Amino acid sequence: PKVSESDFKAYRDRIRDLPADQRPSGPLALVTNEAHGPLARLFAELTGSERPARVFTSIHEARRWLRSNPS
Repeated sequence: PKVSESDFKAYRDRIRDLPADQRPSGPLALVTNEAHGPLARLFAELTGSERPARVFTSIHEARRWLRSNPS
């Protein structure tokens, strides 16, 4: 699917419009391959001010990071 930066910004804005108790919270680990890495990094960058977000190529690294960043 084609997702653009403006699509991510629109999603981020919709989430910000939700009451605080209904917003997603806690760290977000995105696991991807190199082909989709730029898109995942863009998403993490645009949503990272709301909660910790980071991109990984290894599920094991992602899990370690999540364990070190409790919600």
